[in-house]
Amino acid sequence: MTNKKKKQVVIVAGANGSGKTTFARKFLDVTKYEFLNADEIAKKMNPLDPVKVRIAAGKQVINLLDQFIDDGKNFVIESTLSGSFLEKHIEELKQKGFEISLTFIFLGSKDLCIERIKSRVRQGGHNVPDEDVIRRFNRGLVKIWQDIECK
Repeated sequence: MTNKKKKQVVIVAGANGSGKTTFARKFLDVTKYEFLNADEIAKKMNPLDPVKVRIAAGKQVINLLDQFIDDGKNFVIESTLSGSFLEKHIEELKQKGFEISLTFIFLGSKDLCIERIKSRVRQGGHNVPDEDVIRRFNRGLVKIWQDIECK
């Protein structure tokens, strides 16, 4: 009898500025899973101006996601859930035998997310325009309650 390793993906979701990366880093310390985060990849690609490589970093996330799925690697991926990017991969993950977990990090207001981002920028982190935070905050909440199928 073989002891087949369980394949897992953990989606850490929430609005920009909610603390997804902070949570994910603590989780990764314990699990040692791979980490997919476009902001982190952009910082490695261009430490002085990660915004300039935002699109290239996003493409790399897509490539790595496909590779991790094909290789059956355990990984953590961040999302605001404001778009349909992950929805397109959920069925593939299920078909390939991944256990999918979703952790939703929630702050009580858009303003708190915006203030946390401003604090992050003061410490040398990346900015997210207020209008993007507001749009993604609202869309993410709609998706978590209406579009995500939990079984």
